[in-house]
Amino acid sequence: MSGVASTLAKKRAQAAGFGTNAKATKYLNQDFEALRSQCLSSGSLFTDSYFPAAPESLGFKELGPSSYKTRGISWKRPG
Repeated sequence: MSGVASTLAKKRAQAAGFGTNAKATKYLNQDFEALRSQCLSSGSLFTDSYFPAAPESLGFKELGPSSYKTRGISWKRPG
């Protein structure tokens, strides 16, 4: 898709409300409400296999595991 077509497609999607809380774009078919309901009913914390709570998830180079910018990061779980 060309740059112009891509920009036009993005603007149309935004105008239709995609990407808002009401029409959130699902990442890898993860449905927040379904995942939340499942965790609440089972009494367990959500663990995302696509984004593990590990320094490697932040990136590499500037945000890599041994970067001074990522030292002291405390991973939090959604409540």
